[in-house]
Amino acid sequence: MIVFFSCRKHNQLMDNHHLRSIILKLQDRLSDNDRKRLHFFLANDVPRRIRDDPTLTGTLNLMESLFDQDKISEQDFTFLIDAFRGIQCVDAVKLLRGTLLFSIYMQKHPCNKITYEGKHGFLILFLLLFLKGLV
Repeated sequence: MIVFFSCRKHNQLMDNHHLRSIILKLQDRLSDNDRKRLHFFLANDVPRRIRDDPTLTGTLNLMESLFDQDKISEQDFTFLIDAFRGIQCVDAVKLLRGTLLFSIYMQKHPCNKITYEGKHGFLILFLLLFLKGLV
């Protein structure tokens, strides 16, 4: 496991491409039932044509619809975390919450860059955020 700290002078805020790459990683972890439950849960927030298509393509269209409605953005995707919490998809909540915590940390400490590898990387990041009082 490697934990690396360095200082960069430019802003480290999450951009749109980074959030979309996280959402794509998330899609790989969702089962067909997870997708169906998500579409059902968000029935009032997306058009019927999207709601009725729980395929990978339909779920990506659902995410795009949430972006278009400004329900999720690079700055705030708690709506999505709450939706996955609502359907009891714990892995998705952990992935998104970890991404959000990292984004918050980088907003408050733009000079720090944390890179971690290994299966305990999230735990290390969580502990660092906890020690900084951000969790």
